[in-house]
Amino acid sequence: MNYAHPEVLVDTQWVAEHLSDRAAGTLCHRKVRIIETDMDITVYNSGHIPGAIFWNAFTTIMQPDYRFNFDSSAFSELLARSGIANDNRVGQGYCYPFPP
Repeated sequence: MNYAHPEVLVDTQWVAEHLSDRAAGTLCHRKVRIIETDMDITVYNSGHIPGAIFWNAFTTIMQPDYRFNFDSSAFSELLARSGIANDNRVGQGYCYPFPP
């Protein structure tokens, strides 16, 4: 598959190597934040990447009419509420357990 910006993609090895990175001079501000998105928190609660943030697709990122909310101020508020700042690298994943 061709991506417009493949340099922004990471793999599980990169996540494992950088998940505990901290911002300079801090002990608690993570540089890497992982967002796990699903329609139900059950899979997230059964096991997720340490420190990952859960976003419910229906209640967190979609509008009541089920369209994605691309309003920049609403998205900025969501990021701030999730502890994500301008200096974070953010990875997003889907929680659904695909069969082997």
